[in-house]
Amino acid sequence: MSIIIPLAKGYASEISWDVIGTEAIQTYGGYGFCSDYPVERLARDTKINTLYEGTTFIQAMDLVNRKWGLENGAVFGRWMQENKDFYRANKKNPVFEKEFEQFGKAIAAYEEIQKLMAGFQKDPNKLGLIPTFAKRILMASAELLGGKLLLEQALIADKKAKELGKDHYEYKFYAGKVAAARYYLLNEVPHVANVAEIVKIADTSVLTALPEYFDY
Repeated sequence: MSIIIPLAKGYASEISWDVIGTEAIQTYGGYGFCSDYPVERLARDTKINTLYEGTTFIQAMDLVNRKWGLENGAVFGRWMQENKDFYRANKKNPVFEKEFEQFGKAIAAYEEIQKLMAGFQKDPNKLGLIPTFAKRILMASAELLGGKLLLEQALIADKKAKELGKDHYEYKFYAGKVAAARYYLLNEVPHVANVAEIVKIADTSVLTALPEYFDY
């Protein structure tokens, strides 16, 4: 449970702002920014969630500095093993072959991220990259978790939808679960691999740039 806290709090509050504050509000055009429309209130209400009970950055640092190291890494290791076991047991599912392929790539990428970050801790020139990458790693962690949870639901929903048939009044509910899983696994979960590539590059320009570079 302690592993899930920074993911649920940090990711959920950040993604809600992305969905409401940067996407939904635009569907109203310029009017969306006016208090006459409900999405403006929702945007204001959801933004504070990234600040309450620890900002997203604090949650991210808690993840990489504390949660990763619980019981010398054993707690997080068990969580990762659950992801691997689920992937291996279902990767040949013909209905969700592409989705499980992306999930498997995300698991491998995430393990690479952890190894790279462990190396940064031993290098004084790259130690500052840990807080630099922390938020992106938090988001990648939550996408990995979200991918697993949605795939679990999709496996059940696909079976149920086929049992009920398209004429059943609950069919659309289960079909929606499948569609949501497909979208998330094929459009969001690949971000984990992107984060791994960024961490691998280990660009330190943000650490070496001087304040006076921007005093003009």
